[in-house]
Amino acid sequence: MSELAAAPWVLVVDDEVEMRTLVAYSLASQGFEVSEASNAAEAWELLTEKSFDVIILDMVMPGASGAALCARIRETSDTPIIMLSALSSPDHRVVGLEAGADDYVAKPFNPRELALRATALYRRSQRAVEDDVVNGALVINRTQRSVKYHGVEVRLSESEFRVCVALAEHTGLQMSYAALIDAVWTGMDATGGKEMLKTTVWRLRSRLSQVNPGPLIDNVRGVGYSMVKLNDPTNGSLTTGVL
Repeated sequence: MSELAAAPWVLVVDDEVEMRTLVAYSLASQGFEVSEASNAAEAWELLTEKSFDVIILDMVMPGASGAALCARIRETSDTPIIMLSALSSPDHRVVGLEAGADDYVAKPFNPRELALRATALYRRSQRAVEDDVVNGALVINRTQRSVKYHGVEVRLSESEFRVCVALAEHTGLQMSYAALIDAVWTGMDATGGKEMLKTTVWRLRSRLSQVNPGPLIDNVRGVGYSMVKLNDPTNGSLTTGVL
């Protein structure tokens, strides 16, 4: 039985009825209320009618793809999204992540594992921590789940937000790929998750560059990443680094 305190809503979008039924059953067993859609158009209609706590999208569907729908959702929402696909190559995984997905699961998969991933994403998105993480003019409020630079809000997906928090908590220090993967996707194999991490960091840099043209995240060759220390909160000047 699920240990979720309330009944969060998940939207499952897949053109295969059998797949939706299997996924919905597994999610319900973990305490989710489930809505289903067979294509992007149906899903978008449901999304305009109510809010969901987690969204699970099939990558390949008739009409608009899951990646296209994911990108559209990301224009206005940071709801956690898991992408499903029988196309398990790294290129297809990157397409989903670049569209804004927080996690990627290749078919065939264990339905219980998918349900547990959805539960973990939901809990992380709901977790309330009262203290802010501050790096100069960059302020992360974990209770409100917001990121602001000089007061300008930066909209991030759930995985982007968690990477940002992890790096900001260790400002000026090197974080290994494995440590970041564990902070964002707990329990995922570090080798398999490295490509997901790189894509998520790329998206995070892109979002942050919209409010600050300077470098905020350094590559640490062969190790991982480091967030640059903002040494002047009044004007956002940075220590040296490269995007």
